[in-house]
This record gives sequence, structure tokens and C-alpha cells, in this order.
Amino acid sequence: MNDLFLAPFVIMRRLPQLWFEALHPDPLNSRETQRAVSEKLAAFGEGLVAAQTETLVAMADFAGAVMTGRVPDSPLVTQQRITEAALAPAGKRVRANMRRLAR
Repeated sequence: MNDLFLAPFVIMRRLPQLWFEALHPDPLNSRETQRAVSEKLAAFGEGLVAAQTETLVAMADFAGAVMTGRVPDSPLVTQQRITEAALAPAGKRVRANMRRLAR
């Protein structure tokens, strides 16, 4: 199953707790909420670095292909590789959250 389809299930599992915490004077007092926020920021940062790294690799591959007379990858293939690299950290976190919250 695609990782992006798991995200609504993870959100569904967290919603009752988030609603309860919204009534608390300090909503970020919960460890689960702090963990949710911090892991999303970490996944975003990791995805950003992975996308930039894959972009640099694609640029180097393109230059190498042009200089050696090979046909470079199509822009769609390159964009797909960059997108997959950017989404991989978030997918990893979503799968881990689904396993943890399913208990």
C-alpha cells in the first residue's frame, strides 16, 4: 500500500487525543503531540536534503551523459526520482506511526 494512503489512518488515530489536548491550557504538554510535531519537522528536513541530493545526482548524470554521447534520462524520470527521494522520509515515518498507533 502506498505510504500516502496510510497518512489518513494515522491522523484518524491521533484525532481523539488531539481534540482532548485542545481543551488543555497547554496543548503541547503531551509527549505524543511533541513527538508528532518534531518527527514531521525532521521528515521535512530529511526530505528536503534528499531531494537536493537527488537533484545534484541528476545534474551530474545529465552532464556525464551529454559528454559521453549517451541519451540522458527524460525529465519525467528524473522528476520522479527526485520526488520519490523527497517523500521517502515521510513515508518511513508514516509506516512507523501506523505500527506504533495500531497497538
